[in-house]
Amino acid sequence: MRILTALLLFFAVHGAAHGDNMSKKVSHAESVYLQTLQNGDLKETLKRLDKLLSLHARAHGEWSNQFALAVDKAGSVLPAVHIKEIIQQAHRDLWKQRSFKAYTKFLAAHAAAKANHDKEAEIDALRGVIVTLGQAEKHDIATPYCEELGKYLSTTDKHPLDAQTFMVYFPQPTFPRAAVRQGGGFVELSVTVNAKGYVEDPKVVNMVGHKSLARAALEAAGRMRYAPRYVNGEAQAVKDVTYKFTWGVK
Repeated sequence: MRILTALLLFFAVHGAAHGDNMSKKVSHAESVYLQTLQNGDLKETLKRLDKLLSLHARAHGEWSNQFALAVDKAGSVLPAVHIKEIIQQAHRDLWKQRSFKAYTKFLAAHAAAKANHDKEAEIDALRGVIVTLGQAEKHDIATPYCEELGKYLSTTDKHPLDAQTFMVYFPQPTFPRAAVRQGGGFVELSVTVNAKGYVEDPKVVNMVGHKSLARAALEAAGRMRYAPRYVNGEAQAVKDVTYKFTWGVK
């Protein structure tokens, strides 16, 4: 019993010391980051921002709400002149499938665009966040961002009224071998987009090609993500939304 008590005490003290040490590291990194911002050097700013957010990721967890709040705080003080380049870097990370790095940069750019009242950049970054989370299969984390995008688009003429929804993330479906031999084809689906932007009840309404394409399209449809439609401030499910997957041999 004495040994167990001593071990528990050791881990409690060690954990507290580790927490205090991490807090000091975060505080120092934040101070250096804010000082670097004054110099206007984008490369050095991003280096210090990356260091700061790496510490927050270690302290809170990479995909946690606490981490997202830390990114929002750090990103909100970024100057407007850096936003476009940060979004471009995030897109490069996304293309290279470095999902977490892309997520971090898109979040920071989103916060900076909001603080600088740059609506176009804010929407671009917001879409990037959703696509990155889709790529990382973090669909539930993407929900509030889908809702935010849906609310904005529903108050502008940028929301396509014919489809009544706005697709944000559309995963590339597989190309079954049997379909490759037949030269590809297409599958047109009809789906319901629910109030959180998820796809429900997908149905094949038209297709050309091997039957395996239908299975591939239905599987991909389950991972698509939309900005939900808002009417009078309330999210609405929208039925009979169509999407066409096309495969072809180059």
